[in-house]
Amino acid sequence: MALAATEPQQAADRAEENHEGPAVVGLETDALSSSRDVALQIQSEQLGVEFGFRRFHLWFVCALGIIQAAPAVTIGTGLYVQGQVLQEFKPHGVSPAVMSLVTSSVMLGSSFGTIACGELGDRFGRRKSLATCIVALALISLLHFFVPSGAWGFPCLVLLRVILGIAYGGFIVLPGVYISELVEDRWRGAAIANLTVFWHLGSLSAVQFVALNHGQSWRTLMAVAPLVPCNMGLMALVAVPESPRWLLVTGKTAAARNVLDRIFASQPLLGDAVVGRRPDVTVASTLPVEQQVKRSLVQDLGLLFEPALQRYTVMASLIYLLVAGANNTAWIYGPVLLQKVTGRSVHDNMHAFALSEIAGVLGAVTGMALVDVWGRKPLVTAACSLKIVSFSVLTYPAARGIATGLWATQGFVDTILWATVGVLVTEIFPTDLRGVGVGFACMGGRIASVVFPLIAGQVLTLGAGALCAYLTCCYLAILIVVYFQEETARTTLRDVHAGKKRS
Repeated sequence: MALAATEPQQAADRAEENHEGPAVVGLETDALSSSRDVALQIQSEQLGVEFGFRRFHLWFVCALGIIQAAPAVTIGTGLYVQGQVLQEFKPHGVSPAVMSLVTSSVMLGSSFGTIACGELGDRFGRRKSLATCIVALALISLLHFFVPSGAWGFPCLVLLRVILGIAYGGFIVLPGVYISELVEDRWRGAAIANLTVFWHLGSLSAVQFVALNHGQSWRTLMAVAPLVPCNMGLMALVAVPESPRWLLVTGKTAAARNVLDRIFASQPLLGDAVVGRRPDVTVASTLPVEQQVKRSLVQDLGLLFEPALQRYTVMASLIYLLVAGANNTAWIYGPVLLQKVTGRSVHDNMHAFALSEIAGVLGAVTGMALVDVWGRKPLVTAACSLKIVSFSVLTYPAARGIATGLWATQGFVDTILWATVGVLVTEIFPTDLRGVGVGFACMGGRIASVVFPLIAGQVLTLGAGALCAYLTCCYLAILIVVYFQEETARTTLRDVHAGKKRS
């Protein structure tokens, strides 16, 4: 039987109905049976200790993973039809180096999409913003059917891919932010890293989709491929709730209570967790809620460079810039690089890319197992070191016979690196700035995903060895930057930035 609402709870409900919120928001506990008591009152930042890992979390993490397969299929399909696109537009002056824009133009669009969708996530919620990105990705993909042929065809395709990249940017930011706010600190890294498992499953399905429909036009492949994962993602999103920490920070206390009731009613799967009674949660803030939720994008960006967050913002941006630039360059030029090393056509090397995606799934599982045990910095260091070794070996002519194995190693290590950096960047920012903070950090990486491949296209004219040397230098730079970054494993996530106190 539920207890009657207390005076603080009634006040909070009245404030929410009037679209207001106090500086300290409280949640009254219900009289539900529980195997053990929880703290009568906790700060929202302590939810990362109380959540546990429950049946609810298993479904939630898998649902976000299904959603993450959609952008993987979208970008992966474009990568493997570049040969067809080049064949059509080469008579109109499109070179192999310019052809990289089929993929990198999506990254260019996502440089705006990451920060725009991150801001949407902070303003309107993680769930609504992610649903908007899914619908937009599916609808924009269908426009590939209408790309014209002739001299204007390729510019139209690039423009379409830039627009597609805006929605794509939301998938870079929102799923990791979403998961970080609903999973216990002990399992947070593994839960976010799980996204890369589904990413590689999506990429693997893109490889198979292109291989099985080899006779179809590239327009059909690029338009149709994202539809199935987008529909599956929408159905999965229907069954998951909004982030309770975001609801608390924005003053939506009644909705937060409902979500917390659902979470604390779920049975634990890993470790111990309270079942039944939810805690009385407060959000301590130096700013009234109405000021937190009505800031502009410019104000939010300014807060990222206040003394308390400035160093973290710069470090996160540098790390993501270097990782995204190097990894996407290797990914975009992988088919060409293997063709030069092995002497076989891209189509004949499709088994190598499929094996790389399978190795990527294994890498994701490995990253999940190690990211909370080893920590973020050691895992990034180990991954970059392996990348340097594999690219160094690939430059030797003797590597022809083992090129497929080396490329599979690349897929294995890539996933670990992406997963770990994704976790690291997500953990740096407080809940009220997490979306825009991660979006800003990713923005530089999206731009680097365009610039680095363009540079690589010129380097490749010097030979496959020159490209490998170029990528080796990129990963060396990552090692240097990560050395100065603080470890974030199992740390408590902040919910509110350190603002100025009210007089």
